[in-house]
Amino acid sequence: MMERGPALTSEQVKEQIRAAFQPVATPPNPANPRIGIEIEWLVLDAADPLRRVHVDEVRTAVGEQALPAEGVISFEPGGQLELSTQAVPGPDLLIDRMRQDTHELSRRIRESGLRLLSLGLDPLRPPTMSEEVPRLRAIAHSLDRHGPNGRLIMSSTASLQINIDYGADPWRSFQVLSQLGPLISAMFSNSPIILGQSTGEVGRRQPIWFKIDPTRCNDVLLNDPEDWLDFALTAELLMRTDIEGIHAVLDGSTLADWLRSGHLSGYPTAVDVALHLSTLYPPVRPRGWLELRMIDAIADPAREVAIGLVWAMLADAETTERFGALADRCEISWEQARTGLADPQVQLAAHEALTLAADRLALDGSSLTTALTAWRDGPVAEGRTPGDEALERFDPSRSDLGLGCPPGFE
Repeated sequence: MMERGPALTSEQVKEQIRAAFQPVATPPNPANPRIGIEIEWLVLDAADPLRRVHVDEVRTAVGEQALPAEGVISFEPGGQLELSTQAVPGPDLLIDRMRQDTHELSRRIRESGLRLLSLGLDPLRPPTMSEEVPRLRAIAHSLDRHGPNGRLIMSSTASLQINIDYGADPWRSFQVLSQLGPLISAMFSNSPIILGQSTGEVGRRQPIWFKIDPTRCNDVLLNDPEDWLDFALTAELLMRTDIEGIHAVLDGSTLADWLRSGHLSGYPTAVDVALHLSTLYPPVRPRGWLELRMIDAIADPAREVAIGLVWAMLADAETTERFGALADRCEISWEQARTGLADPQVQLAAHEALTLAADRLALDGSSLTTALTAWRDGPVAEGRTPGDEALERFDPSRSDLGLGCPPGFE
């Protein structure tokens, strides 16, 4: 039985949606935004990489003992493992905590005969959902209306999600990171293989996201803050709740429809709106902070470079505007992002972005400055992404798939 609370008026619903741009940081500190991450891994059997490891096996391997840096462990529908860190001031502290927890998780997984794999797409196994709680069943059932890509995303992909406080201007922070989303995705593309074959694109995961339901997964228009309101109201509902639980919505109706016409379960409540907002999946999602959802799962050092780059983008208003000017000048598209750094325009923009970020990190004496310049002068100068290396080394006949660490296993 689910408690939904009282129905909201139309204005109350709109107010709840607009609240995504109200910073949750108390007090807000745009001079040093907090940053956190959610790392997902594919989990493979070290002795039989073709076997789908059930989520219960992963739970047993991880155990219940707390992690040294207090990260939170969770599990995805296909048995993927997720580590969520606390949001902390600055990237150096985050990386220190991340290293502690990822090292411990990797140890536990290895001792159970399993391996953590940092790739955006499962390179061998077909999509199979092993974690099917009512909410996930409802999401999968609803997305089935658009084809098989919903279950593919849910059970066979992994990402690095970076969460960061707003800068001085929440809308401008969202706008700049959304404009740079294709470039960030391209730089760290790592989803080149599916079912043992090349996808033909090193960045295949994000295009799959765009296909699962265009009303909830595409970019938000960037003309005005009210564009987020329109996006939320016109995205199709995935599920509704009532006194019996959660149910898939299969008729293509939207939140705006529900507000206008109601339903047998009544009009939407604050619980219903929050549930709907949690099922919107644009590449950059506002939630009182910003979630960057377009980065494939990657191992270090690429993961640390991505963290430093994103933090620098919102480190101060002046640097944010420099990145905004880069976005306006380059206008990298999602189509270009699919091939990583193969396009010279994308490669040049990546070089400039890392230079801007390294310069900003150097002002704070960050240890990441060296990592970013090394990545700029190494892989980026060579036009290579983690996915390019994974594709070259992939060998399904080997127990480690030829991937080693890096670019894949940890």
